[in-house]
Amino acid sequence: MTLVEHLVQQLGQLDIAFVRNYSGNSLIMYVNGINSWEVTNTRDYDELFTSAKIGSYADSSYGYLQGFLSNFRINKTTALYTADFIPPTRELKKV
Repeated sequence: MTLVEHLVQQLGQLDIAFVRNYSGNSLIMYVNGINSWEVTNTRDYDELFTSAKIGSYADSSYGYLQGFLSNFRINKTTALYTADFIPPTRELKKV
């Protein structure tokens, strides 16, 4: 069982947000609005990607997402979350 599968079984629907903090050189994962994981990260994500895979690993031998995605977004210039937050309960607005 993967970590995400375990969390879904324990918590039901999940709100997951990843934030790359360039000034603090960190990558943060918020789960249901709470900073749940943070690591040092100096990678520059501005490099050109040849493709993006949403719902699968780059190596599909790990399988595919068994669930649903909603309100997926990528913001290049502004971090929406810089501290713990209350997850949205309806469709996201444009920023």
